[in-house]
Order: sequence, then C-alpha cells, then structure tokens
Amino acid sequence: MKVAVIGAGKVGSIIVKGALRNNIDVIIGSRSGKSSLEDVKGYSINEALALADTIVIAIPGSETSRFFFEYKEKLIGKVIIDVTNDIKSKPFHHAKDAIGLRYVRAFSMLGFEVMASPILDGQQVDMLYVANETEQEITEKLILATGLRPILIGGIDKADIIDNILHLWGTLAAQYKSRYIAFKVLGLTDILPQND
Repeated sequence: MKVAVIGAGKVGSIIVKGALRNNIDVIIGSRSGKSSLEDVKGYSINEALALADTIVIAIPGSETSRFFFEYKEKLIGKVIIDVTNDIKSKPFHHAKDAIGLRYVRAFSMLGFEVMASPILDGQQVDMLYVANETEQEITEKLILATGLRPILIGGIDKADIIDNILHLWGTLAAQYKSRYIAFKVLGLTDILPQND
C-alpha cells in the first residue's frame, strides 16, 4: 500500500505522521510539489496520484469538487479517502463528485486537535467512517495508524450520517466552547480492530 496525501495541512499532516509511525509508505502531493514535512517526499499532484494506490484528499473543502473534476480520470481504481468538509454547502461531503470511484468518507467528523491527541478522559477516541467493503481494510489501517479507533457506519450510501455527526460535534463545540470533544461507541470492544 502506498498512500498519497494531497494537501498536508493540519488533518493531512496527522495522517502522514501516523502512517510514518506505522511504517506505511506515504508521500505528499501538492501544487508546488513540495512537502510540508521533513521526513516525507513531496510530489506534484499528478506525480503523487500516479505513484499511490490510496489517495487521501486533505485540501480545503471548497476546492474538493474542482479537484474531482480535474483529476477524476487519474483516481479510477484507487481508494479515495475524502477527509474534507465543504461546510458552506450541503452536503459537506463529495460523494456525488466521486461516483464510479472507490470513495471513502473518514477523518471528517472531529476537530484536528482531537485527531492529533486521540486520548480524551483516558479513552481512545472513535473515528466513525463510511466505506464500501473493498475499501474498509485500508481505511481502518490508516485510522488505527493515527491512534483513533475505527467505527464503520456502513457503505458510502451512509455518507450523510457522517455530516450529521460533524454537525453534532460543531454544535457541542460551540455550546461548550471547546474543540476537545469526541465520541465513543460502547459495546463493540470484542468486534472491532484494536491498536497493537
């Protein structure tokens, strides 16, 4: 598995660092072709898409539709993990732009601060995600690499549920004036994959 993170801002950098800690082959793709992280090689977006089989889209949400329009042909056959939130549109996700692709929605329902330190009140934070069956193993490997616990909601037809969770997270963050809020699903300990 070779992962290309397109746009290594806050969330993208968390994913890259988790991949590095877990010996996952990872590169960064950007318009400049440069990496924002010392230990990771940077490539142009076209180069990164050609080199990797798993693509993490970690660009601003408002640019995601244009990204799919511009690069869709180069994304065919690859696992596409969309971590973006286009909060000025409904829905926040871009599943409609990814029809025909191996699209996943993950890393998009929590603040980056929690993803960077995924233990709150002594408990591992859960990352809820949606993916079709053929994309689940790769997605869970990346989620576990960041220290989060993967919780599958269902197939990509459930993408709107992730938006609802994000909306709930944002409402709670505003109400309690804290971005250090996360979710924990109980009762699945013996069923879910665990961090080693």
